[in-house]
Amino acid sequence: MMIVGIGTDLADIDFFEECLQDNKTTVISETFTAQEIITSERGPVPKSHRLAGRFAVKEAFFKALSQTTLHRSSSKINANPKEIEVCVDHIGRPYLSLHGEMDTLAKERGVKKIHVSISHEKSYALGFVILEG
Repeated sequence: MMIVGIGTDLADIDFFEECLQDNKTTVISETFTAQEIITSERGPVPKSHRLAGRFAVKEAFFKALSQTTLHRSSSKINANPKEIEVCVDHIGRPYLSLHGEMDTLAKERGVKKIHVSISHEKSYALGFVILEG
C-alpha cells in the first residue's frame, strides 16, 4: 500500500467547552454523532478535550481526502461532519467509521486503510490522519 493522503488539524478546546455550556448552540449536535457524544463522556479526559480531538480528526480526514481529489478530479467535496465518525476500540484507540458520501468518496479514491491519531495539550487538540490506498 501507499500513502494517498495526509491531513492534520488543530482545534481549540475552549471553543468546545463554551459550546457545551451554551444551550442555544447547535454546534455539538450538528458536528457529532450520538455515539461520539456518548463516548466523549467516558474516562478521565474532559468531554471538551475529546470533542475537540474528534473535530480535529474530522477536519484532518477531510484535508487528507481532499488531497486525493487533486490527482483524480477537480470536483469539490461537500463534507457532512457526521459522515466522518470518530470511534474508539476496546482499549481507547481512535479509528474512523465513514458513512454516506464520505464513505463513497473514500472508496472511489482508493482508500484502503485509515490511520488516526489524537493528542491533547493545554488548550488545543490535534488530529492527524494518514490514508493508505
